[in-house]
Amino acid sequence: MNQIVTSIFSVITILISLYLLIIFIRILSTWFRGVSFPLVDVLAKITDPYLNLFRRFKFLRLQNMDLSPLIAVLLLWFALALSGDIASSREIYFGRILEILINLIGSVISFLFAIFAILAAIRLMGILLKASTVQPIWFTLDHMLQPILYPVLSRLSPHRVIPYATGLAIFLGVNILLWFLSSLLFPELAFLARNLRF
Repeated sequence: MNQIVTSIFSVITILISLYLLIIFIRILSTWFRGVSFPLVDVLAKITDPYLNLFRRFKFLRLQNMDLSPLIAVLLLWFALALSGDIASSREIYFGRILEILINLIGSVISFLFAIFAILAAIRLMGILLKASTVQPIWFTLDHMLQPILYPVLSRLSPHRVIPYATGLAIFLGVNILLWFLSSLLFPELAFLARNLRF
């Protein structure tokens, strides 16, 4: 019986992995608007019904960023980790599910802090090197960073306007600090969760 369960969850793990790969290709294809391949249409028919389940939630849209594909992928990633764990260990318990969830959330949060730190560092270097602000790359970076940067700065200094370069430097430092702390905190929480044997 254990062999049958292992085989079933191994097949589920493979299917989820393949579907995740197809979703990643589909998401990447949306970055190249105007380019149409027959394969893109096939991928859309396979993945869009699942992705559309998450697109209907308006709170997943933050100005120009649509977080619905990220949430859709994270849910599949959780299912992948869970089915892989069941296939390999043949057991599952609450502490292990909680550990997988904490690791997943921790990875996403650490990744976001790291990405925002990198984007802020690149934009700050552009300002320090006096790069032309009309170039598309700087406009795009400003368009991504400003909706996040200004609310943070207005809370840090509500009565004073902070220059953009100074704000970027503060934002960079805060993100590096939060990335470091999350890299320490979430593995510890996951370890504690794993020891919950019920």
